[in-house]
Amino acid sequence: MLLVYEKDTEELSNQKQYVVRLNAKVLAHERERLEKTIQKSFLNSPSNGKHFSFAQGSYFLDPGKSIGVLLRRISNDELCVTKMQAIYDSLPTSDVVEDLEKILDEISVKLSRKLKEYLSTLAKNKQYIESVIDSSQFHFEHTDIACCQLQPESLKYNEHFGVDITLDRGCMTFPYSHTPAGLYIGKSFCAAFQVHLKEVPSLLWQYFISHDGAHFEYPDHPKFF
Repeated sequence: MLLVYEKDTEELSNQKQYVVRLNAKVLAHERERLEKTIQKSFLNSPSNGKHFSFAQGSYFLDPGKSIGVLLRRISNDELCVTKMQAIYDSLPTSDVVEDLEKILDEISVKLSRKLKEYLSTLAKNKQYIESVIDSSQFHFEHTDIACCQLQPESLKYNEHFGVDITLDRGCMTFPYSHTPAGLYIGKSFCAAFQVHLKEVPSLLWQYFISHDGAHFEYPDHPKFF
């Protein structure tokens, strides 16, 4: 019985050695197969296979670069980047020579038009004030709220002005030395400013200051006081 057991043990040991040798051969074959697969899938070029040698371990040292190349190729194919670039490169082109004198003339015309708009607005305000004085109506009439009395809920942020305002009216500030008999504003003055803003949208603050310092501003804003 002892001899039989020893014989069985020896056979089992030989089988284990055979299995180990067989597994080593299978692993070597599998490694070679994987290297070839990686060559085709990542670089699609057998000449670059040396970068993916398991024996050298370079694949594991720089996998990010390899994956990046693969993802870049996939994205280029899906987005047709190569084809679009080829179409763009094939488009006809021509050299454009800028006419600097013409550009300067266009800028000059635009600036002149803008200045004329501002001068026209000032002229209209001047005519209104003169008409009020000539008609002997230049006296105080509290038709507009003081800037310091504006309520926050009545204001709304305006992107053009960059602050909270209301375009419905203007507001006034008065110096301590102000005499009520020296100023007449009236609703028509505010209406004139509203018309100016519609005609010349690039305008910002419009205001009138009397000789004794009373200040009317459109549109109204609480920080004017």
